[in-house]
Amino acid sequence: MVSAILPPDPGGLGETVWAKHQWLRARGVDARVVTYSARVARRAGDEPLPAPEIVRYDAMARVGGSPLQKLRDVRAMAHILQEALADRDLIEIQGWTLWNAALALLPGPLARKPWIMVYRGTDGWAYRPRAIFDLRRSMNRRATTLANSLGLAAHLREKGLRVDAHIWSEVDPALFQAPDAPPEPDLIVTVKGLYPLGDPETLVRALGILKQQGIPFRHVHVGGGPLEGEMRRLCNALGIADRVTFLGTIPHGDLPPILARAAVKVLPSRVESCPHVVGEAMMMARPVVATATT
Repeated sequence: MVSAILPPDPGGLGETVWAKHQWLRARGVDARVVTYSARVARRAGDEPLPAPEIVRYDAMARVGGSPLQKLRDVRAMAHILQEALADRDLIEIQGWTLWNAALALLPGPLARKPWIMVYRGTDGWAYRPRAIFDLRRSMNRRATTLANSLGLAAHLREKGLRVDAHIWSEVDPALFQAPDAPPEPDLIVTVKGLYPLGDPETLVRALGILKQQGIPFRHVHVGGGPLEGEMRRLCNALGIADRVTFLGTIPHGDLPPILARAAVKVLPSRVESCPHVVGEAMMMARPVVATATT
């Protein structure tokens, strides 16, 4: 698997890659991950994961890096891919990253291996064709190309990219149905991992304003993550700890009864691709308040 990120990362996608890697290894699959992260590679405490099957490259080009830095990164990445993936039978690359540019420099035998391209999140939505260095022809030569939502697949096809299928399941209408009972009038529900890109701090501070204005509310947050301790402390500081419940990660089948009770579903994310929880709340006839990036 070739991925831009592994934990820690600002949005939790790295956790997904790592969980998939662990799942494959537990089933006897000789899985290897090649990764880098321009955003978090030099953040304090960001150490390489203690596993010999992880190949990690510390990219020189940070966010906003110069073209020369990126060119050096691409050349170094091509060399790493050549060494790390020569003995692999199937290769999956995730996201629109510098790795894709590096692939264009690979020799024929490695380039002809079966590559699976997975488009996901903002890197797919933000894609713009380039007149000078356009990777569309290279990307469309992948053995299989997948997107994580129908909306993203349609967007990429409009840009001239081949997408064979989407892998993100749609809202389950059998599980999420409009309930007969009315919602609880003061209950706010959020379903989102507690990561920086989910922006839970803005939500908690908004709840603090509701208290200041004397507006009754109770809030249930579904989803765990590294910011849970910080958000609990913030709730205490704002005097709303008795009104906010953190449930952590729960089974998907346990979510409908919680959404059924909600007067409103809130999603404060800074960035989203195609959040299913919005569709799930709407299937249950519950209003949604979300940021403009959702």
